[in-house]
Amino acid sequence: MAHTVESLMRPFAEAPAAGPRDPAGAGRVLPPVPDHPANGRFWWHGHAYVKEARHACCSG
Repeated sequence: MAHTVESLMRPFAEAPAAGPRDPAGAGRVLPPVPDHPANGRFWWHGHAYVKEARHACCSG
């Protein structure tokens, strides 16, 4: 089946299905995931390494 722009965008153009909503849960932010103890063993997880390596792949 060949897709077109219209067929790919159709689900987003239609109104959302009616159903129960949780207004109290809208916009909730989950607490941060704790740092896993095993992360300390890997040098590429270190903050200094990530900070220094950013210039290699990320402009700005």
